[in-house]
Amino acid sequence: MEPDVVSEGQVDPAGTAGDADPWTALDEPDASPARVDALARERLGRFDRDDVRRSAGLTSWLVRRAAADGSTVLGGDSWAAALRGYGVDAPRPGLDAAAAAGRVVALPAERALAHPEWGPLEERIADDMHAVLASGGPDEAPAEPFDAALAMPVCAVVAGRGSRPEDWTTRLEKRAQAVGRPLTVVDTAHRLDLTAAGRLLEDHDVDASLVLIGDPDELEPVTPGRFFHDVVASGAVPVVRLPVHTAGDDAPIERLVESLRTGELPPIESQQHDVVVCAVADADEATARVVELVTETLPRVAGVGPSDLVVLGIRSAGAAGVEALREAVAGSGVEAVAVHDVVGRRAEAVVVVLPAESAGSLTRAHLVSAAAVAGRQLTIVHQAGPALADAVRRRPHRPRRTRLAALLRE
Repeated sequence: MEPDVVSEGQVDPAGTAGDADPWTALDEPDASPARVDALARERLGRFDRDDVRRSAGLTSWLVRRAAADGSTVLGGDSWAAALRGYGVDAPRPGLDAAAAAGRVVALPAERALAHPEWGPLEERIADDMHAVLASGGPDEAPAEPFDAALAMPVCAVVAGRGSRPEDWTTRLEKRAQAVGRPLTVVDTAHRLDLTAAGRLLEDHDVDASLVLIGDPDELEPVTPGRFFHDVVASGAVPVVRLPVHTAGDDAPIERLVESLRTGELPPIESQQHDVVVCAVADADEATARVVELVTETLPRVAGVGPSDLVVLGIRSAGAAGVEALREAVAGSGVEAVAVHDVVGRRAEAVVVVLPAESAGSLTRAHLVSAAAVAGRQLTIVHQAGPALADAVRRRPHRPRRTRLAALLRE
């Protein structure tokens, strides 16, 4: 990004006074630069690619596209390079116009642009968290996990790798009751989005201990931000890590999850039936295999009925997406949903469908979260090929750029 992200001069946010601004359409969810440029040609005739209205619209669109991928902020270098790709040689006037209109938030010191909703919300959350941290407690967190959770005003508890947060929470609540300490426990805090986190901190009783329990290996929120991950990464909040529970020889699903957490997709032993991997050639075969599994194979082999079974997908659309799977199993009474929608739930048997079209969206967290739902049986139906192992090894989460961890360090 160029120095001095926002200039001191006055800017007409709408560009040339009196002219319509077709590029405001880039703020709409399904807008694309090509379609909006075509609309601009219809309305205005020829236009300059450096038209401030166009560069302002593209700036807003880039920040919103980053938010659709989970980021609350866009790096200045990425922004400038993207605008050059759209033929904008002088990007800063568009940034000034977008910032003046409230379409983006310019962060000159950080050489970045923030989303107008999520960027300020991260700042408010950081301020509220600082206030909670300053409300009391010892200067250093006690070494013993239960003492740390009860003594500090806020504490992050990292679960995972076979740990048993439910048992730990029960014991913590009994201790809190015994000593008369008010306690607020938030489980699956890794799924807490920024809006919910903001409400939580606003409503928090400063006399109570706030305990955030989450699993960093599972899916993050659907909306932008990564509250729990940033709290843990900040170093500003005491962190307790629950002890690891080693899976026994009779727990193939737990062993699979533990291996996935380390970035490895282990070979599946053919003689056991708790975890099964089915490779398919195309989306039609994937759908047919799912129908066979939920109507015949799993009821016969695992003894599960429709209410004990769930079919999971990664994306809603597509030939073997969640919507298509839901239609395919409609007469069976089996639920078909996205992995994002079942985090924290349990089902006796789970069928995970990974078509080729979802390979680019697939992450290790999808598989960890899906496997964690399965109680007795897990079947993975995939057309992902090498992308399956590659996602487990290299892509723990979709990349997100956020500010909360840095703001908490201040």
